[in-house]
Amino acid sequence: LTSDPCVKSSRNKMELTNSEVAANEVGDPRWWTVAAPVTEIATELTPVTEDYAWPLSDDLIFEPQDITETIIYGNLRFIASNETFPVSITSDHTITFSGATTFTADGEPTNNALAIRVSEAGSLILTPSNAGIGVQLEIIAGTERYTVPCDGVEHTVGLGEITGDTYVYITSTGAVEFSSLAWSTEVSVDGDLKALATPVVKAEPASVAWSAEQEVVLSWEAVANAAAYEVTWGDQKPVTVTEPTFTIPATTVRTLVIGSYPVTVVAQPVETSTKYKASAAGEAKFEVTKITLGTPEVSVAPSTVNVGTEQAVTVSWPAVANAASYDVTFNGQTMNQSETSMTLAAADVALLAAGRYEITVVAKPMDADHYVDSAAGAGELEIKAVGAQTTLSWNFSDPAWASTIEAVAAKGSDGSTDLDVTIDGLRVLAGDENIRAGSNDAGSYFQPNGGGSTEARVFSFTAPASGTLTVVASNTGGSQDDTRFVTVNQNGTESSQIGGAPSSSPVTLTFEIEGGIPTYIYPTGNGLRFYSIEFSYVEAVETAPYSLTLNYDLIKNKVGTDVQILTGTAMDGSPSADALEKFSGSSSTPFIQTWTYQGVTFGSTMAASSSSMYMKKGLSVETYLKNESSLGAISAVYLKIVDGSKTPTVNISDDGSVFTALEIPAAAESEGSYAGYYKYDTGGKPYFKITIGGGDAKVVEAVIVGEK
Repeated sequence: LTSDPCVKSSRNKMELTNSEVAANEVGDPRWWTVAAPVTEIATELTPVTEDYAWPLSDDLIFEPQDITETIIYGNLRFIASNETFPVSITSDHTITFSGATTFTADGEPTNNALAIRVSEAGSLILTPSNAGIGVQLEIIAGTERYTVPCDGVEHTVGLGEITGDTYVYITSTGAVEFSSLAWSTEVSVDGDLKALATPVVKAEPASVAWSAEQEVVLSWEAVANAAAYEVTWGDQKPVTVTEPTFTIPATTVRTLVIGSYPVTVVAQPVETSTKYKASAAGEAKFEVTKITLGTPEVSVAPSTVNVGTEQAVTVSWPAVANAASYDVTFNGQTMNQSETSMTLAAADVALLAAGRYEITVVAKPMDADHYVDSAAGAGELEIKAVGAQTTLSWNFSDPAWASTIEAVAAKGSDGSTDLDVTIDGLRVLAGDENIRAGSNDAGSYFQPNGGGSTEARVFSFTAPASGTLTVVASNTGGSQDDTRFVTVNQNGTESSQIGGAPSSSPVTLTFEIEGGIPTYIYPTGNGLRFYSIEFSYVEAVETAPYSLTLNYDLIKNKVGTDVQILTGTAMDGSPSADALEKFSGSSSTPFIQTWTYQGVTFGSTMAASSSSMYMKKGLSVETYLKNESSLGAISAVYLKIVDGSKTPTVNISDDGSVFTALEIPAAAESEGSYAGYYKYDTGGKPYFKITIGGGDAKVVEAVIVGEK
């Protein structure tokens, strides 16, 4: 015999494996006919769930051999795929790798590696050694890697990041020998733990108004290797969550007091971690703020007043919830008031210079502990200059024209035949003819490359009023050419001036044109360069017809609503509380008063008596009714008087100081809308004054008609 004829006679495994010996019935007859046992090779590892040491000395399990294909012995997977560099079980009861572990592109070991399977965290205990220098093991468990020196010393490697069924791979950077291998369910910590990355926390929204039912969401990016997060906000107890977000419910936020609420988030590793410890606290905060009052919605009526006009202006706004008062700022002055409107006196408005005036209103809170001032609501009053000069300017070097100039210039000498663009009211039309564009030291220009007309190579606009047209143009080259003209056409009538100045020194030409008519500007004689077009005119004053009615019922019953009394004294000039609240009921003792109605200021010494606006004759003061603020162009005053009373006198004035009496009409109008009224033609004057004529003036109603 040259080898053991039995399974393993040295270990008393006497089943015959040598068929020749069995056939010749040599030896102990008990083994002649006993079949050799069939060794079952496992195809899958079984999870190790308790402390276990692999019995490397049991050569029935770990028979000495070179392993060149992956196989499982004793619930230990030998990963092998190379005959030249095998994994070996030695006769010294050790396991050796003949070289460094190899891997697939995905990091899966393919040769010279071992694998075990576990179900929870624990520690791998092994003794690796190597005769070389610098060789080390790398233990792979899931996404975690652990390095072990091959120094012949027993090492315990805590695998605390394992949280479930996991394959643990033992790999090496070179040839190595293992003399022992075991698993412990206790997690060993070797060396300092690494802190997890600090969460970067944000709170959304970062601020919430007091008492608002608004949830606050705390969030952060997931931290690598974190199993949970400990969240603390305000003075609340820490809460542990597993997702990178935490929501403070709206019902909770609604109860919070005004202030700042700090937030911290600490990333926590698994409890068994052998590599990581809790992170530093990531910090954020959110604010519970006072409520900002709603912004007042400001209205100004009228919003436009001609300069110098005595016209009262009313500024108003709806009440703002939880506001106690309002700061109203106009023309540099701020006033605080509780009312939701204010009136700018006609006399003050008349003194304002032309321009635009912003009127702002800021709501002030009743409860300053929980509310803050509103943003400023704004309205605007325009004081319009009468006859103000306005200029329309089209300078082709301005940014508004840049893209058009650039696009046409890019077409070179061919220019554009389909150009049709309107910017700020000026149309530039090629009309199937060639227009070029470019720029020089004088600026950017359009260059109609030949003569134009109202339909081609033309600039056009409609003048809003009569005024002055200014055109800056030059020849297309550097010489003077008096045969090239700038031509302006209105209603078929052409007006031309020489425009062929050298391109280095363009000429400025002016034309007087009529308003309301399409205006065409084009070259004649040959092409020109046009650098700018400008039109200046005096803006007409806009007026509108009006009819203003004053009557007995108004001054008797509408004081405090339609009529507001501004000033009032007794007839002798002494103070009178009644004069500030009503019109006198006695024609013999009228009050001296100023008052407003429909935005116009009036002055009077009259009474609400005898069903009329009563101006009595023979008193120590003049009795009258007049306007204190301008009414524009008054065309007529119509008066209806008490039957049988004397016809009053109507006086007119340019400035409200010097009056001229009009002739008293002989009779009342007999037909039309004003039948029964006496008509006084006032000739467009802005001021009137009604006084007594031949006797007491008892006016039932006065109608003032005009344009303003």
